[in-house]
Amino acid sequence: MKRHRISKVMVGGIPYICDIGVGVPTNVRPLIFEVGLVQEQCGLSFRILKDEILGYVVQRLSKDGEWEHFYSFTEDVAQPIDFYYAHYWCMTSPDSIFLNNTMVHMPTKYGRNTIADIFDPVAAIRVREFRSTRPDGSVARFIPRNEDEQKQALQEMFGIVE
Repeated sequence: MKRHRISKVMVGGIPYICDIGVGVPTNVRPLIFEVGLVQEQCGLSFRILKDEILGYVVQRLSKDGEWEHFYSFTEDVAQPIDFYYAHYWCMTSPDSIFLNNTMVHMPTKYGRNTIADIFDPVAAIRVREFRSTRPDGSVARFIPRNEDEQKQALQEMFGIVE
């Protein structure tokens, strides 16, 4: 069963894979489709490996310095119906991360703006953390403490208004 859809494109004779994301910080630009090539984007490192069972595996370098499987794909031709069951599960299952977590990512000039659920040790609850990449590459973090602060952050970082 296929779950992740990507596009392979050729630009100037170079193959790239294009991906809209999987709900977590991912590459913001297409990756050159070359096995073993480490590619840096917005402070994250990615590479593509060949796997006998999975086809190709995109890996992301963790903060601990370990390569982690991010997603896999094959070069088999796929039709929209091939993704139907996995899509349905992701959108309806009580176990789906897409129903149980806030995941918002938007590429910006300097990196990305994101919203993600985290555990706030100050409030001792799960909260939404807003993050924005600064021009120097560092990340600004903000936890809204009330509805007005959240609305302001949504407007400033994502252009979302009521």
